[in-house]
Amino acid sequence: MITTKQWDDMLDQIVKWAVLEEKRILEQGVKLNHPYVQIARNVGVNNPEKIRVLEVSEVPLPNIQGLQTMLSDSNTSNILAMTIRYGIFVRVPDWKSDRRMLTHELVHSMQYERAGSVEKFLSRYLFECLSVGISQTSSELEATSIEEKICGKR
Repeated sequence: MITTKQWDDMLDQIVKWAVLEEKRILEQGVKLNHPYVQIARNVGVNNPEKIRVLEVSEVPLPNIQGLQTMLSDSNTSNILAMTIRYGIFVRVPDWKSDRRMLTHELVHSMQYERAGSVEKFLSRYLFECLSVGISQTSSELEATSIEEKICGKR
């Protein structure tokens, strides 16, 4: 169990890390091609032209004391992608042809926009991850639902 102060401190560190990582993706990543810009619009992204995708060998996670303990129940080595507002890390070499995965991540970009800030999105998302598990968060359920409407059921 963590205290409110520990949670606030950890969230602050995670947000700072996320903002820096988004900046890196925006500087080093590639723009969406036209079909994905259209998908981004279809899922509700207001500014799809801002989105960049950066291919990485492993999706990075912040090295923050306490976070690794909280994530110990999750298999973080299987993370294929992670969205930080307009920046998307992908570990999939053929990500340009993985419409389902990228559509899912574009929904997360829309959710960041809707939340209004990286901090507001991550605060809710991480709290839900701790409460119900990542796959049952409202953000993941919504992303899967929209992904399935666009790409079909799995």
